[in-house]
Amino acid sequence: MIAKVAGLNLLAKYHKFDSDYGDIDIGKEWGVSATYPFANHYSVGIKYASFSGAGYSFSNDTDKLWLTFQANY
Repeated sequence: MIAKVAGLNLLAKYHKFDSDYGDIDIGKEWGVSATYPFANHYSVGIKYASFSGAGYSFSNDTDKLWLTFQANY
């Protein structure tokens, strides 16, 4: 889902991860982000994602937060 509110670009995503072989559930992830463009070539943003593993030793639950600055030329 993508939306624009008060100059902010908002995005929300959901992913379900399965193995190619055996259709094994690996986990699920959802994430949200907001970016704000300014001065024609720059943007700042914040992103958050939460991964929930399916209980296997190779898929630990993880939460991450990013702060970003981008310059485009």
